[in-house]
Amino acid sequence: MGTPLYMAPQILQGKPFSSKSDIWSLGVTFYEILYGRVPWEGQDFESFFENVQKQPISYPNKPFRSKGVKELITKMLQIEESDRISWQEVFECQILKKQEQINQPDFINIFQEKDELGKSILINKCYLEQYLVARYLIQDHIVVLEKQKEIALKSFGEVRSKSINYEQDLNSEILLRNQQIETKRKAAMLKYYNYFLFERNVSFFFNFVAQKIILLQQQQLMLPNESYYGLLFFIAKNQLIHLERVNEQFTKKVHEKFNQETWNSFLLSEEFKKLKSLIQKDLKYSFDFFQQISNTFNKTVDINLLKKQISKKKKNFILEIENFNNNSFKIDQGFYHLYHEIIGDNIKELINIKSQAIDYNLLILYLSICLKPYEEFKEITFDFDIFYEQTEQQKLNDIYERLLQKGFQLQILI
Repeated sequence: MGTPLYMAPQILQGKPFSSKSDIWSLGVTFYEILYGRVPWEGQDFESFFENVQKQPISYPNKPFRSKGVKELITKMLQIEESDRISWQEVFECQILKKQEQINQPDFINIFQEKDELGKSILINKCYLEQYLVARYLIQDHIVVLEKQKEIALKSFGEVRSKSINYEQDLNSEILLRNQQIETKRKAAMLKYYNYFLFERNVSFFFNFVAQKIILLQQQQLMLPNESYYGLLFFIAKNQLIHLERVNEQFTKKVHEKFNQETWNSFLLSEEFKKLKSLIQKDLKYSFDFFQQISNTFNKTVDINLLKKQISKKKKNFILEIENFNNNSFKIDQGFYHLYHEIIGDNIKELINIKSQAIDYNLLILYLSICLKPYEEFKEITFDFDIFYEQTEQQKLNDIYERLLQKGFQLQILI
């Protein structure tokens, strides 16, 4: 914080200042964390300070940040101390209070929870809040690789221009060619890494939706138990199918989709070791969560069958679901047929309620993405952080518009 970039205008001018100068420093830091750069820069101290005084604070379009976050930073970065937000107002800001609640795992509730499913849901929720999105390396590393390539080409050009020695030229050309091959190999390895990260992040979207269903069921959904646990069962199992598909590829000595030499290098890389460790941890937490849902679903079905509270049609339907209630997480067309049927039926039921609640309609949107996730998540460079941030901030009309694009009728929703 000792550089002028973070200092309040009063300190830069040598004027009296108060504790609000620290609010300015925090605001600059907050801005830098969110956008990757400070709000004002300059070639020297004079131009920097002039920019602070004369240029209104601006926010890039990407990454997307909520209106509330921008308003808080703007209040923290007011030039005059009298206009700047106070510490009390900072602490009472709803944005920070909400974030604090999200980021603090409720360990007390976990230990006090006696129901195994309830405990599993809380543990899964804490894990999800920490690891919903695994970040990508590809952009930063590709920039580095391109710079290395540029330097190599420049060096080669300088050697050629100064040299009259054929052998020296030939050696330089070989070095350049080797450099280009190595750059290409590293770029390919990074694409492998980011492909697997992408697939991992897709799988955790299903986990995210499962937690949304649980939260809404506690508040307003009120689905019958067999429908509720059946829906959770299929979504949680689909997540494990996606994760297991990634994990299986890690065991391959020969990969049919990738260059063998590059694949061998990838398997020996530090990035692979970290990624494999993350997937193993993901599988453990996700399987524990699924197991408790599966057990509870079985008990619910057995109880209702004993009480004869289920129609013959529904009984056959549930027994069909139970056929998939095992620890095999291979891709199965029968599973996916029933998966689409169950999610589709729940979407229709939610639409028919015609609720105007945003959370309700967001769940419809999320369930529709569960049906065809790769229509939403199209490329390995897909930014999941922006997706969650933008989608969670959407207004009702925006959600309706997206549902219309997916083939749902607006008049049914309104």
